[in-house]
Amino acid sequence: MNRKTILALLLALAMLFTLSACGDKEPEPQQTEANTTQQTTEKPAGQAPADSGPVRVSSVQDLLEAVRPGAHIIVETGSYNISDFLEADLKTGYEKWNETHEYVKVEECHDGLEVVIRKLDGLTIVGAGESPTETELVVEPRYAAVLSFVECQNIDLSQLMLGHTEAGDCSGPVLYLNDCRHIDLSAMDLYGCGVTGLSCDNGTTNVSVYMSDIHDCTEGELELFDCRGQFYFNNCDFYGCSSIGYIGTENADVTFEECSFDAAESYDLLGRDDIEFLNCYWDPDVVGGDPEPPVFDPESWEPWDGGEEFMKETLWYTWAKVDPENGETVNLDYDSDDALTLVFDAGGTGTMTERGEDLAFEWEMLSESEGTLQVEDRTPLYFTLYSEPENDEAYVWIMLEYSSDIYWLY
Repeated sequence: MNRKTILALLLALAMLFTLSACGDKEPEPQQTEANTTQQTTEKPAGQAPADSGPVRVSSVQDLLEAVRPGAHIIVETGSYNISDFLEADLKTGYEKWNETHEYVKVEECHDGLEVVIRKLDGLTIVGAGESPTETELVVEPRYAAVLSFVECQNIDLSQLMLGHTEAGDCSGPVLYLNDCRHIDLSAMDLYGCGVTGLSCDNGTTNVSVYMSDIHDCTEGELELFDCRGQFYFNNCDFYGCSSIGYIGTENADVTFEECSFDAAESYDLLGRDDIEFLNCYWDPDVVGGDPEPPVFDPESWEPWDGGEEFMKETLWYTWAKVDPENGETVNLDYDSDDALTLVFDAGGTGTMTERGEDLAFEWEMLSESEGTLQVEDRTPLYFTLYSEPENDEAYVWIMLEYSSDIYWLY
C-alpha cells in the first residue's frame, strides 16, 4: 500500500469518526433572566446557517438541491452524469430552476449547459468511497467545466473524481474557480480532456490541494491567472499533459511539497525560481540539473507543415522578440510584460494574452505552414510555423508578425 493510499484511508476514517459524533445531543442552555425573553434576530445576508449535519445524496438532482451555505454533502459511490440531468430535466426550463435556486445556477455554454455555484459561503462535498475513483462526476459538453464556483469561499471538496465523458479536445476546464477564497481540495482526481484540470482566475485567493492527481488534460494541469495569496500543493501527482499549463506568480505564492511531475511538467517547472519546491519528485529523464532550453536558431529552421489539425488546442509561449530593422533579439520570460501567450482553440477561435489582458481572436490557416489571426477590429496578424528539418523531436515554433516586431513562440 503506497503513501497516498494510506493518507486517503486515514482521511476516510477521520470523516467516519466525525459522522459518528453527529448524533450527540448538546445540553440545552440554562435559562437566565437575560434569556427568558424570546428574541428574534435576522441572520445577516450570506451568513451560513447552523450546521444540521451531513446529507447523503445518490443522484445529481439531490446533490444540486442540497447545495447551500454550510451544507455538508456526502455523495454515494457511483458515476454521476451531470449533463444527463441538465439535458433531460432542464433543457427547456432551466430559467425556472435559476429563479428558485439561489446558489446553483444552470448556464449555457457553447455546446450545452453547465452548473455554476455562485456567491456561497461554506460548502463541503465528499465522496463516500475510500478512493476518489469510486465517486465520479462527469459532464459531456466540451466547453463546460465539470464544476464552476464563482465568488464563493470556504469550499471543501474531497474523495471525488471529476472529468469529461470522452477523451479528445476540450475547451472547458475540469474545476473552475473564479474570484473564490479559501478552497481546500483533498484526495481528488481531475482528468482530461478538460483544457486544464484546475483553473483559477479573477482574484481567486488561498487554494490548497492535498493527495490529488491532475492528469491527461488538453493543455496542462494548472491555469493560475490573476491569483492572490497562497497556492499550496502537497503530495499531488501531475502527469499525462504536454505542459504544466500556466502558473502566474505576480501576486500569488505557489508551493509544491512532495509532489511528482511527469517529463513535460518537469521540463516546465525546473528552474522556476518564483515557485517553491519542497522534496518533489521529477522525471528521471529531465532531472539532474536544469533542463536544456530549446535551441533558438531561426536561421537553421524551415517552414513546417503542421496544418489546421495540428494547431487546434495548442498553447504557445513567447521565447524571443526580434527587431526586423536591426536584427536585435531580446529573450523574454513567459511572464514578462512584453511576452505574448497564444491559445488556438478548435473552431477557428483563440485567446491572446497581452500584458495580463485576454483578447479573443479568430484564426485560419492559409496553407499548411502559414496562417492569420485577427484580434477584434485590428489588422490581421500573420504567422508561420517553423521547425528544425529532419528532426521529429525538434520544437515547433511560431513566427508572429506583431506591431513592428517579430515574435517567436514555442
